[in-house]
Amino acid sequence: MQFRPITKEQFDALQVDAKPMSRLRVEEREWFSDETGNLLGAVVFDPHEECWAWVMLGQDEQRQFRLLHMEGNLPSWDEARAKLRRESGRVAVVPQSR
Repeated sequence: MQFRPITKEQFDALQVDAKPMSRLRVEEREWFSDETGNLLGAVVFDPHEECWAWVMLGQDEQRQFRLLHMEGNLPSWDEARAKLRRESGRVAVVPQSR
């Protein structure tokens, strides 16, 4: 899957049924989606730990987004973004929206 950058508004619009990102105490800085909108990613900054992280969300059969992968404690935005893009290429199957 290839991720493409999207706006925060586009990211939020795809999460109609759930807001898994709202439980994290981080600042969202960049958002991504695959071409179907079933796989989302974000690069985030943790101001308390002063480090970067990435998260990947996939849509389940009930069309709610669930956390698939994440990695934190990264030293830079560039590293978090690169790791998110690499991981997005490894995801093989994500349930399709109905």
